[in-house]
Order: sequence, then C-alpha cells, then structure tokens
Amino acid sequence: MDFNTIICTDDEDTNNQIDELLKATADISSANAGTFNVYANTMKKVKLPLLATTATGAVDTTKRKYW
Repeated sequence: MDFNTIICTDDEDTNNQIDELLKATADISSANAGTFNVYANTMKKVKLPLLATTATGAVDTTKRKYW
C-alpha cells in the first residue's frame, strides 16, 4: 500500500498543523538553511467535514482534532 493521504476534520487548528508539517521550509538565514523537508509533495490532505459527527449526524466535538 502507498500511504500518501492524510484525512482530517475541518478543524482549522488541525489543518494548520498539517500544513506546517507538509509545507515546512527552513529560513534561508537560519542555522538550518537548506534543510530538506522529507514530507514535501509526498502526501495529500483530504478534509472530511462530517468526520467529527455521530452516526445520527450530530456534532461530536471529541473527534474534531482527528487526523
């Protein structure tokens, strides 16, 4: 299997953290300049807005940070 997809809810904080992981680059003036991001362009993110719901369709806040 080729594990290349991250599935997450539509929670903005979670989406921002995933984007930080996938799109991270080192500042060119930092000590880590030129560091290669091994996750760049290797995975795609899919948001499922109904992932954080119950079987009846009600909002389930315990699942909002799932990915």
